[in-house]
Amino acid sequence: MLKFAFGFFVAMIVSYLVTGVYLGYYKSVNTAIITPEKYILLGKEVTGPYNEANQYIEEVEKWAKDNSVDCPKSFGQYLDDPQKIEPEKLRSFVGCVLDAEPGNKGPYELKKVEIEKAYSAKFGGSPALGPLKVYPDVYDWFEQNNILFPFSLEIYTLRDGKYSTLYLFPIPVDEINTENIKL
Repeated sequence: MLKFAFGFFVAMIVSYLVTGVYLGYYKSVNTAIITPEKYILLGKEVTGPYNEANQYIEEVEKWAKDNSVDCPKSFGQYLDDPQKIEPEKLRSFVGCVLDAEPGNKGPYELKKVEIEKAYSAKFGGSPALGPLKVYPDVYDWFEQNNILFPFSLEIYTLRDGKYSTLYLFPIPVDEINTENIKL
């Protein structure tokens, strides 16, 4: 029985490590303060836990593919702070990042988002690791700079089986002196 328990324990550790490597847990997060470009977003508003947003992103991606709308990247715009709002009340807008306005937007909403200045983070691992790898440092950065945590815009890219996520957190330039913020 002891051999079985030890073998099970070793198998669990190996499984955890292999999953972490596969998802990219070992990859670093690169942060900067940037002035992003404008984004054209085609998507839908969703209420509920953020970890369930992927199904709605896939719905918009499928519609785009079926209707010949180029969807080179997908996104999640997460409007509420999950540390302060109950999961079932969290609001998000999710879907495709477009290069140009489509002739047909179907049942979805088209939004143009322009962020003057943002705290950004780039992570080459799975977006599922964002809450563990990205957000703790982001929350700390906003707290250290005495800035109220804004919404987040996550832009997802999957190329050749490799994940890449750009996380953008707007800095309210009209409310604070951005020259005093530190990276």
